[in-house]
Amino acid sequence: MFLRSDRHRWSTIKPKFQDGRRLDMEGNFDDYFDLFCEEKFEIEALQVFAPNIMEKLMKEWNNLNLEFVNDKIYIYQPKYISKKVDLEKMYAMGQYLIQTLPPVLARMESSVKAMQEQFKITS
Repeated sequence: MFLRSDRHRWSTIKPKFQDGRRLDMEGNFDDYFDLFCEEKFEIEALQVFAPNIMEKLMKEWNNLNLEFVNDKIYIYQPKYISKKVDLEKMYAMGQYLIQTLPPVLARMESSVKAMQEQFKITS
């Protein structure tokens, strides 16, 4: 999954996975971010980006980008980080995701395993 902030500045940055597409999200989340995922992972993307997580991202980290690759989360922003406060924002986002996502991912575990078997996906 790839969450891109500021589509105007980052419009040339596209996810590098097959069958990727942009998901339409609820509320005004699309005003802040573009969420991309592979077609077969749309339901999982919507589970990860639940309303409470979307709200927090829009309110506190609307200039940051996220990328989920296998078992890693990459957080980056579109400019050079020259201030401690910017780095602390990225760290806070990482901490929030580390605390918030494990219960969500645990609930998804059986469906993800079944999908991996179906599509012969290795993590």
